[in-house]
Amino acid sequence: MNPTTKFILLANPVCFMFWLLLAMSLLVVVVDFTFAPRQNRRRKRGLWSGERGRHRCVQQPASAQARGGALWLGRLPRGESPEQRRPASFTARQGWLPNNYRAEMTCRRIQLRWSATVAVAIHCLAQSAFADASGLRVRGGDVSELPRLEHYGARYFDDGAQKDCLQIFKAHGINLVRLRLYNDPGNTDFHPSRLLDPLGWQNPEHTLALARRAKLLGFQIQLTFHYSDYWSNPGVQHKPHEWERLDFPELSGALVAFTTNFLGRMVAQGTPPEFVSLGNEIQGGILFPEGASTNFPRLAEFLTQGYRAVKSTSPSSRIVLHVSDPRTNAVNWFFDCCVSNAVPWDVTGVSYYPFWSRLAVADLAPHLDQLHRRFGRPVLIMETGYNWSTNNCDGRRGQLKDNGPELFPSTPQGQADFLRGCVKAASSVPDGGCLGLIYWDPVFICVPGQGWENGARNVVANTALFDFNGHALPALKAFESGNNFKSDPVDNGPGN
Repeated sequence: MNPTTKFILLANPVCFMFWLLLAMSLLVVVVDFTFAPRQNRRRKRGLWSGERGRHRCVQQPASAQARGGALWLGRLPRGESPEQRRPASFTARQGWLPNNYRAEMTCRRIQLRWSATVAVAIHCLAQSAFADASGLRVRGGDVSELPRLEHYGARYFDDGAQKDCLQIFKAHGINLVRLRLYNDPGNTDFHPSRLLDPLGWQNPEHTLALARRAKLLGFQIQLTFHYSDYWSNPGVQHKPHEWERLDFPELSGALVAFTTNFLGRMVAQGTPPEFVSLGNEIQGGILFPEGASTNFPRLAEFLTQGYRAVKSTSPSSRIVLHVSDPRTNAVNWFFDCCVSNAVPWDVTGVSYYPFWSRLAVADLAPHLDQLHRRFGRPVLIMETGYNWSTNNCDGRRGQLKDNGPELFPSTPQGQADFLRGCVKAASSVPDGGCLGLIYWDPVFICVPGQGWENGARNVVANTALFDFNGHALPALKAFESGNNFKSDPVDNGPGN
């Protein structure tokens, strides 16, 4: 080919663009290989082999939320467009990501074809990047307060239309509801039972009705025995008033009888729970003072008897031991004591709030992984929450007045980004070590006269998944997936 012909080919606009784009593509590959971490290079073949779900991302420096541009180069099977691929996360400058990641973005693409390979250069402006919740077995919300709120006038809306709250959850991919059970709440003759509504919400009858309603829609159920007539947490574990004068052996027998009786009713009505928690945030113990963790052998006896009562009545249910913190330095001692006292359990449950734990979601996954590996049980985030407003509907600060070390703002979008971060953290635990997460009180919107106890204010409306008037917030989309809604099968855990 003579120099004149070469000049004509290079000067031709089409040829010039072809060579320019080819040079840009090769430059991306060179930069990628030059600066990629060594541990990732051994998997580099995935870039060219068409391996589905894994893509190499070389990103321009961007903000902490990584909303900058990125250039991606990869191979596409015939007939598949780049929009059908799951692009890489934009939370890191470069990296491999698992199959369940996707991103909302706008893209411009140019295709260069040669042989059987299609190289595609895409410039993307990431709107957000997050893990697809379809990889999580549990995508849940605590709806224990829903019947009470509906009774006093709560209404829920999605896309401007009033709908059944559970139907809204189902449409957004939530597949499990948490139900918290009290023994005899609202009994005006006893303290602290009298501090709750005298209609007895969350007692056995109301809980059975809510379980039926949820199961008709296909939800899994997580049942929490509080073994109390009132709220319980690490520092508050009031015995039911009927058990106040029982000695230790009698208390153990009452726990077994109550557990067996209620679960028998759940099974009989066709709503056996997939998960059962023995107490709520129990690193301080249950049934104070006899079951305090300062006397761990007695607490171990209560938990062991509770485990056996559940398995004898609902063998498929998995038993959760639930503590109030995911940080391993805060809770390892509790589960170590369970092991040394031969307490059986199936799932390690933790509460995770950046406000309480002062742990950012970006640092959560290693703690979940360590709990899974150390104790050999999958982990379940039993509670999580994030404020989308620092103030509640009454203009005063909510219980979660801030969000700890998180950088996401106290806005609806900030709440959505945080929850997507939780999904990402749970999804990233190796070997399916985290089953998923349950959002705390997502339904507790502003209803006149209704607070956390009689005469008290609502302190959690600013963390719900609906605004003060009951309209669905963007965070609900974090539970969505590409799969059809279903109750995922649950197998039994190790139990010892």
